Amino acid sequence: MSADPHSFPQAAHWTQLWRTGVLHSCSHGIEGNYDGELRLFWERNAAVLPQGARVLDVGTGNGAIALLIHRFRPDLQVVGTDLADVDPRSNVANGRGLFSGITFLPRTPMHAIPLADGSVDLLASQYAFEYAAQGPALQEFSRLIGPGGRIAWILHSTNSEISRISSRQAQAIADVLRSDGIFDRAEQVIKELYAAKASGPSFLSGSRTAEQSRLAFNEAAGALVDRALAERDLPVLGRSVGILQDALGPAAQDPSTALRRLQSGRALLAEEAARLQELMRATRSEDEMKRLAYALGAQGMNSGFEPLMYRGVNMGWALEAVRE
Repeated sequence: MSADPHSFPQAAHWTQLWRTGVLHSCSHGIEGNYDGELRLFWERNAAVLPQGARVLDVGTGNGAIALLIHRFRPDLQVVGTDLADVDPRSNVANGRGLFSGITFLPRTPMHAIPLADGSVDLLASQYAFEYAAQGPALQEFSRLIGPGGRIAWILHSTNSEISRISSRQAQAIADVLRSDGIFDRAEQVIKELYAAKASGPSFLSGSRTAEQSRLAFNEAAGALVDRALAERDLPVLGRSVGILQDALGPAAQDPSTALRRLQSGRALLAEEAARLQELMRATRSEDEMKRLAYALGAQGMNSGFEPLMYRGVNMGWALEAVRE
């Protein structure tokens, strides 16, 4: 595989997420690593493996699933791959200790994994396989999984709570970043402060445009705060408030710093929107899961799937398969 960090620009927004240090993509709703029914799913699939078996976690991100399996069965060989430029040992707090004994292969697409034929005993994936091109990925997995090898996947569902919240989160970001929205209004306020710094403080008191910009921003800011309080299940609204507060804090004394912070915050929200949109495109209906099971069957994999419930909430599809 190429080690060029720019080999897969389509994964750049995921690379940025993993560099923030979050352990997994559900970090806003699940603190620490996955627990409950999610953890039990992985422990059950790891429990049946023979001593020293190899587990491949595709779309590993910052290694949450690889870590769960390694802690439950430290005898297993655990390898994590991801299309993004992941580095859990550096990105996650205490990562060097946490991930000792786990091998990570960044910038590795699912259709080109540098492992030997038949060398994988369990091919794991949580919220990852559905992002790849199915045909090439399944062909590669068929090469990697030997006789008796297993698949265990958790996939996004069109009916899951994750899908529902993601749709609302994406709409919230679109509302915040829309033309003439609060970020545009904040930028206009900062530009007025630039002008005041160049012309003197009296510029603001005598500028009707500056007063209109301030009032327009205050109106939008009030509406955003009210919405963030009313829709607490959408953390992106609270983050948007925080970004604006951080950007505008130094605005009067240092407009250039304020503008840089605002632009950086806007870019972070745009990256999150791209991830959410990609997630929604990746969700699978029941009919699509049936077609996936059929495709696995064509490769000699006996499979079954069902909704995976976590604390009474639908978190997606759980699929398991065994090569006959």
